Amino acid sequence: MSGNDLPETSLPVGRVVGVAVLMIVGVVVAGGAVYTVDQGERGVVTRNGAVIGSVDEGLHFKAPVIDAIHRYDVRSNAYTMSSKSGEGSGASGERVSRDDSIDALSSEGMELNIDATVRYHIGSDQVRSLYTNVAVDEAGVVEKIVRPTSRAAIRDCASNYKGLAVYSSERESFQSCVDDKISSEFAENGVILETVQVRSINLPQSVIDAINEKQAAEKRVEKKEAEIEIARKEKQKAEIEAEAEAERIRIKGRALQRNPQVLQLRYIEALQTGNTIYVPADSSSFTLTREVARGNTTTANTTTTNTTTNTTG
Repeated sequence: MSGNDLPETSLPVGRVVGVAVLMIVGVVVAGGAVYTVDQGERGVVTRNGAVIGSVDEGLHFKAPVIDAIHRYDVRSNAYTMSSKSGEGSGASGERVSRDDSIDALSSEGMELNIDATVRYHIGSDQVRSLYTNVAVDEAGVVEKIVRPTSRAAIRDCASNYKGLAVYSSERESFQSCVDDKISSEFAENGVILETVQVRSINLPQSVIDAINEKQAAEKRVEKKEAEIEIARKEKQKAEIEAEAEAERIRIKGRALQRNPQVLQLRYIEALQTGNTIYVPADSSSFTLTREVARGNTTTANTTTTNTTTNTTG
C-alpha cells in the first residue's frame, strides 16, 4: 500500500441493521403519536386504560403505545323502532329486519303497538362522563341509554291514557308525556333529546272492527235522518201548495161573484169549446155547475133561495 493510499473504512453489518431498525421504529412511533378527530366527533383520551381528558375536532398528539383514543359522534342521530321490516335501527345504525315496535298497555288494559323515532345527539361536553359511566362508544350509548329509556317512557305514558284516547283525542298529550320523560332521563346521562316522533299507534284488530262498525251504523242513522227530513219538508211543501191552491180558488170564486159579466163571457167561450164551467148562483153564496157541450148545452140544477130550475139549451 502506497503512502498516498488511505485505509479502507466500513461499518459493521450489525450496526447497519440496528440503525435501520431504529429508523423504522421511529417512523412507526412518530406516526402513532399523531391522530385526528373528525368534524362532528369528540374524543376521549385514556392512558393505560384511565381517562386523562377529552379532545375536540382537529389534529392531536398522544403518547405512543400507552395512550388510546375513543371517538363519539356528537351529530344528530335517529333511532327508529318500527313494526315494519327494514325500518328499525340497530345499536350501530344498521337496519333491523324484525318487528321492533313497542308493545304497550293502555290504562284499561288495551294492547297497543307503537312505532316511534327518537332524534338525539350526545352532548359534546359529556363524552368523558359517558365513557366513565355508560359506554366506551356510541353503540353502547344507544344500547344502554337511547333504546331502553325510549321504550320504557312510551310504555309508562301509554298506561296513563285510554287506548282510543291515545289513538285520537289525546294523542298530543301522550306525545308531550313521552317527550318530557325521555328528555329528563337522557339529560341525566349526557344525551340530549331533540324530538320524539310517534309514527303510528296500532289498535287490536277487534277494536278496529268495532270502530268501523260504529262508524257504519252512524252513517246509516245519518242517512235515515236525512230521508225523514226530506219527507217532512216535502209534506210541508205539499200542504203549503194545497193551501195556496185553495186560497186561489176562493179568491177566484169571490171575484166571479162580484163580476157576473166575466162569468157570461166564460160561458160563451165554453159553448164553443165544450168545457165544464163552474158558475156562481145568482141568489146564493154557493157555486153550481153547467155542463156545456158543442151543439148541446145543458144547465145543471140551479139552486136558489126559493126555487130549483132545470134548463136545457
